[in-house]
This record gives sequence, structure tokens and C-alpha cells, in this order.
Amino acid sequence: MRKTILGKVALTLLTALAICASASVASAAGVVKGSVVKLTNPSFPLGAGGNGEFSVDVKESGVFDDVIDFHTFCIEKGQSFVPGTELDVVDLSKSTIGLAPAPVLTKKVAWLFIEYTRVRAGLVGAIANFYRMDSAANMNADADALQNAIWHYTAPSQTALTPGNKYATLLTIYDSAVNLLVEGTNDIGGVSIMQMKTGGAWSGPGAGLGDYIGGTNRQDQLYADLDRIPPPSSVPEPASIAMWLSVAVGGMVARRRRIAQAC
Repeated sequence: MRKTILGKVALTLLTALAICASASVASAAGVVKGSVVKLTNPSFPLGAGGNGEFSVDVKESGVFDDVIDFHTFCIEKGQSFVPGTELDVVDLSKSTIGLAPAPVLTKKVAWLFIEYTRVRAGLVGAIANFYRMDSAANMNADADALQNAIWHYTAPSQTALTPGNKYATLLTIYDSAVNLLVEGTNDIGGVSIMQMKTGGAWSGPGAGLGDYIGGTNRQDQLYADLDRIPPPSSVPEPASIAMWLSVAVGGMVARRRRIAQAC
């Protein structure tokens, strides 16, 4: 009887974690070197506030359509910008600009951002409860924890803050999927760093064709190419799911990080 009950519990946990997100895929505008973007604090559901996440509108045909193309997180601390300012994407790479030593993208950060993107873009295969948007409190907590995890798992780590039990444990559970990510010249698993400046100019004949001259280093944030991210990560064993839930449900004290003007 005890084995049967445990089996049912494991099946329930497996079902809960394997639920797919909506099949409707967001048609995010692509970003390339020379793109112009505008970052704003996102409109969270139920009145939640921004604690790490930014909304991105990509300028197309010379205009912003005020439609959110995708969402992102800071890859580094200490660079400020005014939300709504036009920012020029000067490069897509695995390292940042403006800080020394430069923070570098890692497979752990890439995997976290891929799974977050699945949730935010409504992709099939998203891990249930990876990034909760059912209440202001839950979304703020996950935004705090995910931002800290991104900072923590860059190389070198930019913060002594812990990444939070939730994301640290998920990285352990999905370790094989993390290690399978393919590392390219400028990205890992389709994830790269948008290096952005403002106030400068291109030296080449067209945007993105030459070197970027002048301007101010303002921000470096993550970008996921939806056409290149890998298939959904395999669902782990029920025992691992139970371990994750026991840790996550135990509570996570996230440092509230109010983002108004800067990372």
C-alpha cells in the first residue's frame, strides 16, 4: 500500500512539473548587431513591480511599435540607464562591455534564460512553476531569485548573494541538459549578451556594418534566439522532482531588488 501511494504521489508530481505552457509562440523580433531597442520596466500581472526583468521593444523599419518583443534580465551589475531610452546593440557576444573583469556567459546562465524564455514566450515544454506569474508576490520572488542566479553563475560571479534554493536546485536536477548546451562563437544554446550603448554612431556604411564609435556603455542584457534554442529539457525522475518541490516549497527569502533606473 505504501509503495502504491508513493507511486501515485510521484506520478502527480511528475504531471505537475511536466505541464506544458500555452502552445502559442510569441513572434519576437530578432536582434542583430546594429539593432536599436528600448528597455522598460515590465507590466507585471496583478500589479507586481519590476525586480530584475525588463521588457524589450525592438525598433523595426525605423519605429517602435510599443509592442513587447521579448523580456530580459541584466547580466551585470553597476551600469545605469533610463528606462525608455533608445539603446544601440553594438554586439552580440558571450562577454560584456564596460566592466573589468568582464562578466562572461556560462552554460548555467544560458540554461536558466532559455527556460525563462520558454515561459515568457509561451513555448511548449516550459517547466511548470519555473517562473511564476500567477501573483505579484510570486513573480517578484522569482524575478529576484532569477536575477541573483544570473549574477551568481556568470564567470566570475558578480555577487556573494546566493542564487536561491529554487534555481540552484533546478540546475542540479537538469545538470545533464545544462551540459548538453552547445557553445558557439558568440552564444551558448542560442543565448547571447546584447552589448548596448547610447549616444554614439556607426563608422560603417550601415547600421551594424562598421565599428561603433563613441557613446556610453549603458547596459548588457540577455537575448535568446528562438530559432536556435534547443528542444525542451527532459523531465527528471519523480524523486528529483519531489526533492525540488520540497526545497522550493520550504521557502526562499529573496532580496527585493527594486529596479527603477538601473541594474
